[in-house]
Amino acid sequence: MTTTGERAGREALRRWLVDGRLPEALDAATAEALVAAAAREGLSALLDDAVEREHPAWATAAVAGELRASHRACLAASLRRLDLAADVLHRLEAAGVPALPLKGAAVAETLYDSPAHRAMADVDVLVLGDWAAATSAMTAAGFTRGDEADHAVALVAPDGASVLELHHALSSCPGLFELDREGMWRRRRPGTGLVPWLPDPVDGLLALTQHAAFQHGLVLRLGQYLDLRRAVEREAIPLTTLLERARPAALLACAGLALGVAHARVGGDALAAWAAQLEPHLTRAQRRLRAAARGPADAPSLAAVRWQIATGQRIRLLRLTLAPHGWRAAPRRALSLAARVLRG
Repeated sequence: MTTTGERAGREALRRWLVDGRLPEALDAATAEALVAAAAREGLSALLDDAVEREHPAWATAAVAGELRASHRACLAASLRRLDLAADVLHRLEAAGVPALPLKGAAVAETLYDSPAHRAMADVDVLVLGDWAAATSAMTAAGFTRGDEADHAVALVAPDGASVLELHHALSSCPGLFELDREGMWRRRRPGTGLVPWLPDPVDGLLALTQHAAFQHGLVLRLGQYLDLRRAVEREAIPLTTLLERARPAALLACAGLALGVAHARVGGDALAAWAAQLEPHLTRAQRRLRAAARGPADAPSLAAVRWQIATGQRIRLLRLTLAPHGWRAAPRRALSLAARVLRG
């Protein structure tokens, strides 16, 4: 259960993201809750830099010290994970398998002034070539298999401390969305730091919106929603190009929903403009869903979000959800999904 202090801290954090100004005065409890919320939402390093610039009165020596320690830890962790992403991409290249970084590994060095500003729990890489060759290359390098989902497998790095999520698709129900593997590889761009190459900005933004909307039902950390804001602010992305790639891939709903909800969570004039331009491409029900998902407490269920995204493909969604490997296995699959839901 969220306490009053936690809600106050999260709201102070959200207001800061929206208007760019730290609160001038906070009581000690709310200041501590703000710092705790920043840690939960992956924003400790960004908040630390803002405090260093603005020196608000509530940032006591204890608060500032906690933020600085968290900042250093985020920097060290992000650099380790970026180094791991680079190593994985080079190993796959050596095995003749094209692959691209996703999520944090794809944006930390381009959308943020410091890798510390984009906290990462793991490393995500999308395989665009031979899946068997990719997994073989990783196991040969000492990675061990962990949990497996419809679209990815978790691989524990040889050091035992880092996790690689190796994707063969961007989200669950892979057959619901068209993935232009050859085009994504052809359009890749050079990296700017440790990661050697990155997705094209349009491909990267569409991947982020699919992850936000379909995979997680519009429930993300604020730091992940900030990826969307930074992408539309810092990348030169023509709307016409995004529409051209989103339509055949069935991703217009993901883009419209994710960008609209991101604006409600983290603000940004550019994000508001993009959300407005995409709104006419949403159905009436999708627009209602987007309007309702204003904050974490208002988030609709994952099933409801996926149902709306799959407008026009709902029979296919049901088949891919319940029987991805054939209807004979559907009862067992349904029980497994039900158990997962009950476990939370």
